Amino acid sequence: MTDKTVLLEIDDKGVANLTLNRPDVCNALNDELINEMTSTIASFNSTVGLRVVVIRGANQCFCAGLDIAWMEKMAKAGPSVDGRRLAHLLLTVKTLNLPTIAVVDGPCIGGGVALASCCDISVASEEAYFSLPAVHLGAAPAIVAPFIIKAIGPHLAKRYLMTGERLSPARAREINLIHAVSMRAQLEQTIQGFIDQLLLGGPGALSTCKDMIAYCEDRPLDKYLIEEAARRTAKSRRSEEAKEGFNAFMEKRRPGWVQEN
Repeated sequence: MTDKTVLLEIDDKGVANLTLNRPDVCNALNDELINEMTSTIASFNSTVGLRVVVIRGANQCFCAGLDIAWMEKMAKAGPSVDGRRLAHLLLTVKTLNLPTIAVVDGPCIGGGVALASCCDISVASEEAYFSLPAVHLGAAPAIVAPFIIKAIGPHLAKRYLMTGERLSPARAREINLIHAVSMRAQLEQTIQGFIDQLLLGGPGALSTCKDMIAYCEDRPLDKYLIEEAARRTAKSRRSEEAKEGFNAFMEKRRPGWVQEN
């Protein structure tokens, strides 16, 4: 049994599987896990050949949120040290220049919900459940709130951040907290389907797509946004990757970034 809080495997197609590994506490987030997750994910921005990042939890449990014992310790260390560290991790995941997939199996609580919501694609097993129960402990979920609001909007966020009620996978999908629900026995097959689709896209195009989506958030649909979109489109189409994609299409072959099976 390894004592590492984060496990990392990268396959020959450039798919990184990153596993939260504190199964005895349902992968609750403490300083060691948060720091290791943050530095590992940040390093992915410059890792050559990496294509997709999959985030999951060990032992059929995604993440139980912040470790209570660590929160008590941090409360004596200064104003919201734990909150700042968690926020930095969430921003690192959300702004990563690679596609990310969250695999939610079992409990997904508090900061775990925010972590899943920061991934580009999130898939849950039928055995998963979600909750944001900070208010039950007399604490406001201020750090995770901005990320939850981005995912489901302020109106729904009011309900679930203020009631702390448990959500089923079906309900989480209804409110766009996650993208898909799968039987546990078919979860890996479902994830592989998303990975296969992402690997068909040009790496640069996917990164540009993520950046453009982030740029468009909360901006009005006006002439300035259209001009920026047109500028980015022209730049993307002039890239060597786009030239390869067009040539591959005309020559009825796979582009160079798609590995043959």
